[in-house]
Amino acid sequence: MQASRRLDVNFIRLPIPMLSAVLLAGCIGGFDVAHPNVLGNVQSAATWEGFGYCGGWGCSDPSGTSFTPTEWAEVVAVMTPAAPTPQAEREQVAQAVGLMERFIGPKTGYDRDLAGTGAGIFQPGQLDCYSEAANTSNFLHLLNNAGLLRHHQPADPIMRGLATSRSWRGTHATATMTETFSGVLFAMDSWFFASGHDAVFVEADTWANSWAPDGGASL
Repeated sequence: MQASRRLDVNFIRLPIPMLSAVLLAGCIGGFDVAHPNVLGNVQSAATWEGFGYCGGWGCSDPSGTSFTPTEWAEVVAVMTPAAPTPQAEREQVAQAVGLMERFIGPKTGYDRDLAGTGAGIFQPGQLDCYSEAANTSNFLHLLNNAGLLRHHQPADPIMRGLATSRSWRGTHATATMTETFSGVLFAMDSWFFASGHDAVFVEADTWANSWAPDGGASL
């Protein structure tokens, strides 16, 4: 809060050219590693037989869960045959994330999760972007640990907006994975649509600049 007050005082004293530069800086994208509430709930050793699932706001309602062998076989089927290209694999992963949400939602009480956060705010069964980012990160790790990712590796979840001090736009977090051949980081975001919908993906640098998919929730 003290930093915010200092910013307000200094802001009104800035000369016009410098003030313009500050205003432009507020529109610049960028991302940081996600909040500890997200990172602390990412399990790099997650497997389909058992992993953590975040619920509530900021992973305030964590639980342990798993897939049945039948459920997991359906996930594997989405990822089979192996994708011939990184783009095709991202499409497979986006579908697999949606399917995994459809299986886990009823087990955890979060099958009622609506798109975004605002539409379901304060309602039972609603997830925020922190919980979504942690859960999708764990989905990516369990896919990888099962040998189902050929063109990507899971990476740390990231965040954009006010919480990063890089932008005055709304704070948002997402899971990510790195394309192995190119090294390009991609956001794999499950927050914009309701539980069970395919995740959406885009290069992280694009995502950081307030990107949102057509028809998705707004911040």
